[in-house]
Amino acid sequence: MRKSFTLMIMMVCAVTAFGQRNVDWSVDTILTNEVTSNTTQGSIFNIEAVFKNNGPDTVLMGDTVAYQFVVLNSNDQPMIAVPQTGLGAYLFNRRFEPGDTMHFHLRLVLNTYYTTSFNCKLRVSSAIFNRTTPGGVASEQTATAANNIYVKPVIWYNPQGWGVGIDDVEVSSIMLYPNPAVNTAVISFNQVNVTEQSNVEVYDLNGRLLHSQQVVAGARECTLNTTNLQNGFYIVKVGNSAFQSEQKIQIQK
Repeated sequence: MRKSFTLMIMMVCAVTAFGQRNVDWSVDTILTNEVTSNTTQGSIFNIEAVFKNNGPDTVLMGDTVAYQFVVLNSNDQPMIAVPQTGLGAYLFNRRFEPGDTMHFHLRLVLNTYYTTSFNCKLRVSSAIFNRTTPGGVASEQTATAANNIYVKPVIWYNPQGWGVGIDDVEVSSIMLYPNPAVNTAVISFNQVNVTEQSNVEVYDLNGRLLHSQQVVAGARECTLNTTNLQNGFYIVKVGNSAFQSEQKIQIQK
């Protein structure tokens, strides 16, 4: 009879594997449909994925399930990865028979949110390893390794829960207006950090820093004073530990 287990994950070091048993391990499905956000906490991920032992052999105590959760933008570029590098891992403390499934849960809160809802993808990867126990798990062959990864489209909602428009937005961009500017320009953020201030820097086309200022945490826009800038083109860079973005601005007086 098939059994189902629920497991809350912990971050530990990844384990590599070699051995003799053959296990076709798979990410069977992803149950998560959306990412929510609010203006006080930021973005909230409640990720649930189902892992399955497709046999033919049993997963034993001492075997390790390795995993990684990645959020991709609409161009399949990684936005967030847990762990950021390598793999997380969990050591089995019981037998796991062919046909058994495991529900993996991950709750992650980021201190940033986006002002516009957008489409993204959730990619979950997992595999079974054992390099220390006699009769360990053999590396999966190409024919069965494809099901170690599952990708699902999800919506990353803004705090208002707006739907996604026909055109995807560039989720890590800033908007400058007016552009060309005279004495002032407004910088509008699509990504808002609720706990950390952002830095704004203006460079000339030779890479020299001409102006810098800070933006308070949670701000959705700020005003850039361009009075001391001569006519021409400049690069405006905005960022903090969560994101970096830049855009060209023209000064025309």
